[in-house]
Amino acid sequence: MVSFTLLGLLAGCNSSSSLSDTAPQGQASDLRQGASVNSVVVQATCPQIFMRDATASHRVYARGGDGDPTKLVYQAAFADTTRSCTTDGNQMTINVLAQGRIVAGPAGSASTVSLPVRITVTETNAMQLEEQIYSQLVSYPAAIPADSLSGQFLFQKPDVTIPASSAQNAKVYIGFDSGPAPRNARN
Repeated sequence: MVSFTLLGLLAGCNSSSSLSDTAPQGQASDLRQGASVNSVVVQATCPQIFMRDATASHRVYARGGDGDPTKLVYQAAFADTTRSCTTDGNQMTINVLAQGRIVAGPAGSASTVSLPVRITVTETNAMQLEEQIYSQLVSYPAAIPADSLSGQFLFQKPDVTIPASSAQNAKVYIGFDSGPAPRNARN
């Protein structure tokens, strides 16, 4: 009896049907009439997120203490990432999420700090070279709690928009940007 039930379940997993057989009838007629669609993209066609080793962590030292472990104010690092995508046919919007951890160092204390997070999207061209098609630096607030001097944060950038035609050859990079602020942003 159990084997027949298992065979029935497996047969259901291997059934074949065309997409037109499984699409809701109302939705198909709306698409034929040219209705505006903001559809969720299958995860396989949503560009993957990558982290480069050099930018996956961020350390801040007290003034004049660069590289001195006793002068470390805090360090932050990304651990896991995920994404979801939607498209209107012309543009793809990527919702980038990353989980990270922040820890106060010997020179640190409980506070809220601003993490410089950069999101970059590249597209691989015909020469197999990556060309940047999107880049934005986000100042993300993260709390160092008083009770443990370490905590987790969840970074989200829901509006990374690229041409839908670029999605198949695109990669999303997330990392900390420790470089100097652009000249026009300094006060």
